[in-house]
Amino acid sequence: MQKQIGYDVLAEDTITALLHNNRKLLEKHITAAEIDTFVSLVRKNREPRFLDYLSDLCVSMNKSIPVTQELICKAVLNAANADILIETKLVLSRFEFEGVNSSESPLENGEDEEEVWLFWRDANKETRSKSIRELAQDAKEGQKEDQDVLSYYRYQLNLFARMCLDRQYLAINEISGQLDVDLILRCMSDENLPFDLRASFCRLMLHMHVDRDPQEQVTPVKYARLWSEIPSEIAIDE
Repeated sequence: MQKQIGYDVLAEDTITALLHNNRKLLEKHITAAEIDTFVSLVRKNREPRFLDYLSDLCVSMNKSIPVTQELICKAVLNAANADILIETKLVLSRFEFEGVNSSESPLENGEDEEEVWLFWRDANKETRSKSIRELAQDAKEGQKEDQDVLSYYRYQLNLFARMCLDRQYLAINEISGQLDVDLILRCMSDENLPFDLRASFCRLMLHMHVDRDPQEQVTPVKYARLWSEIPSEIAIDE
């Protein structure tokens, strides 16, 4: 497929449009070569839309495609491609408060608190880091770089959720080590984060930590009835 379409401008858009919700094409024509092409585009452009393209390749009509999921997992989660991902960590921060007691001697009281921090590589290949709250606040104030990082991270979370869809344990086992239940719950409930980012954390929680073993699917109770099933008359004795 890549040979026919080529590598010209908008080639990746053409491929994605052809494959969108087309399960037969996705299963037959997506190989490791196509996935590597998209990964290289992510590295070269650092644009979230390329992560979105990879997300599209994982599913068809809201159903996972295990073959392409596995290919994407092996490529994206490969240590050689770690530079394209934003790493998430809980960092212990020390907040210190200075005061003066009655004898005029300074006191230092400290409080330890865990914060969610993001670590990423910038265009100069240098490692950058910032707390997710600070990123959200600066992005809200119009800082372009922080807006871009937060948007990229949100699309990365959406990609992870698609990679884990329908109990794909190749992704679940790898990603859950970094994004555990406690960390995701912190971000889901943090009102300082934008709604769309919190929604992405919710999706990831569902597909990575909720819909997995030992949980089993339960058939919902049927409460609705057809009008024709309801008798026109009914007696108390019945």
